[in-house]
This record gives sequence, C-alpha cells and structure tokens, in this order.
Amino acid sequence: MDEGVANNHQNDQGLALVLVLLLTSVGGVLAGLLVLLSAGESVIAARDRSSQQARAAADAGLERTLAELRSLGDWNLVLGG
Repeated sequence: MDEGVANNHQNDQGLALVLVLLLTSVGGVLAGLLVLLSAGESVIAARDRSSQQARAAADAGLERTLAELRSLGDWNLVLGG
C-alpha cells in the first residue's frame, strides 16, 4: 500500500511540473504578443505623425501660393506663363 501512495505522489509531482511548464509557456507567448503589439502601435503612431506633418506642409504651401496670387493685380501674367 505504501508503494501505491509513493507512485501516486510521483505522478502528482510529474503532473504539477507539466502544468507549470505549460503555464510558463502560455505566459511567454502572451508576453511576446504584447511586445509585438506595442511595437506595431509605435510604427502606426510614427506613420500618423509623418502624415500629419506632410498635410501641414501642403496646407502651408497652398496658403503661401494663394497669398502670392492675391497680391497680383493681373492674373493674366500667371496664366500666360
């Protein structure tokens, strides 16, 4: 009877080890996914910032062009080349 209890105890230890390894693996995968998601968010934020800067530069160029056109008295000079 003592031999059966000892085998049962070893089986419990083996099962506990397998469960700990499984949970550690799952935790590692989740941590890796978190790192990948945060890196992806950084790339998206950088692209958005670059897009906003390009839009602001285009708007500034358009405003400058309109200001120069408004200052001209005769648009025929512009249209004629």
